[in-house]
Amino acid sequence: LEHANGGVAWEAWGDSAADPAAAVRACWADRPQECRFHAWVQYEAAVQLASAARALERIGVRLKGDLPILMSSQSADVWHERRFFDSAMRAGAPPDMYSAHGQMWGFPVYDWRAMADDAYGWWKGRLAQAARFFHAFRIDHVLGFFRIWQVPATEANGLLGWFDPAEACTRADLAEAGFDDAAVRWLSVPHVRGDDLRAKLGAGAERVAGRYLLRIGGEDLYNLRPELDREDAIRSLDEPDGIREALYRWHADRALLAAGPDRFFPSWHHERSQAFLGLDDGRRQRLKDLFRERRAASEKVWERRGRDLLAMVRDASDMLVCAEDLGDVPDCVPRVLADLGILGLRIERWAREWKRPGSPFIPPAEYPALTVCTPSVHDTSTLRGWWEEDRAEREAYWPLLELGGRCPDRLTGEAHAAIVERCLGARSRVCVFQLQELLDLDPGLWSPDPRGDRINVPGTVADTNWTWRMPLAIESLAGRADLANRLRAMVEGRRRRPVEVR
Repeated sequence: LEHANGGVAWEAWGDSAADPAAAVRACWADRPQECRFHAWVQYEAAVQLASAARALERIGVRLKGDLPILMSSQSADVWHERRFFDSAMRAGAPPDMYSAHGQMWGFPVYDWRAMADDAYGWWKGRLAQAARFFHAFRIDHVLGFFRIWQVPATEANGLLGWFDPAEACTRADLAEAGFDDAAVRWLSVPHVRGDDLRAKLGAGAERVAGRYLLRIGGEDLYNLRPELDREDAIRSLDEPDGIREALYRWHADRALLAAGPDRFFPSWHHERSQAFLGLDDGRRQRLKDLFRERRAASEKVWERRGRDLLAMVRDASDMLVCAEDLGDVPDCVPRVLADLGILGLRIERWAREWKRPGSPFIPPAEYPALTVCTPSVHDTSTLRGWWEEDRAEREAYWPLLELGGRCPDRLTGEAHAAIVERCLGARSRVCVFQLQELLDLDPGLWSPDPRGDRINVPGTVADTNWTWRMPLAIESLAGRADLANRLRAMVEGRRRRPVEVR
């Protein structure tokens, strides 16, 4: 159907977009040969993957799949099952040390209430399909089952988003804290001071104010025109970059984000906003206290949501459930995963005691048993790459290997093997390695530049992403007896250890 509509987004398909079920029936009637071909390709793909999974099973190998939590807005699922998605909002991530404006992933968020009304049939069907092939699966971004950072679809980054679900500040809450409707407007609608306008735009200030701002009475104070109080509208203006950037900064400068006429969330950088800084100390403190109360209440909401949804996911199949629980993890997440018997993820370089001075590494031997331990994943550099790209990190890590001497600038074979052994000593029930890490145990297979061994750089579009291939044939790998014997000896000690359940 997309091909028949010239490859444009489904929202522009006319009748095909309005009634997907009717569009499918019409497509089969109008293009039977084409439809049969694609159905046959899907059937053959399923048969071959299932056959491969069973063949692996016969030789003692278990296949682990991946279940991305979110769907593209242009996917067949969103087009056909749009009642389960909220396309007015998009998923992303809040600002952090790596991204000052947060991230906008562009995926529509789920309407969990609509899904619950359907007994989560869409999710259960998805899991049942995966269970035809996989013995275990990884839930990508499991935090999204507890709460997702959602951003209006009109924005291009994650700055003006909030967690959903979460306990909002109601207009009544704000009134009780001493903020009447005028004060709420001051906090939630950007205000541009005349001196700031002139300082940023100089001679162009008057023209910009007349075209894009609304003056408030006789004051030297302005609001953005309502139709421009959205990032996509600002970015589309035929103006120099400096003017668009100034308008965007004013658009983002607010302490409260309105999620309806009577519900508000604090902006991520609310304490830096001009509106917040303009309050006296007492009002600032009352607002901070209200936000803190709502955050504590939200933790309980997140725990209920995560427990309910993940119990459904766990019980929908007999696959082993492994969760990617990285990022800004709410306190309830480890507890819920443990209670449900779902394995968390520990990437050794990031498994740290972040609240302690120096953020010391947590020894793998102290990881919870219900975890998957690994030194690297598809979205990180390999061990060799990490070692060479971050001097401070390798200097902090080096003493843990107890190899003596000065920390080498390049990862040695001895140090690489010691890190692999350290991971194999984890309490984690599952220990997984990227193939690159295992091949690097054989110096004869080392690539000239470890950056080329990385599978993916998140948030980038590059010709090198998802293109890594094993540098030798299976037959050649099977002939490297020294590597096989070394791996066998390293793994044997782990196999002999008693299994811990928790």
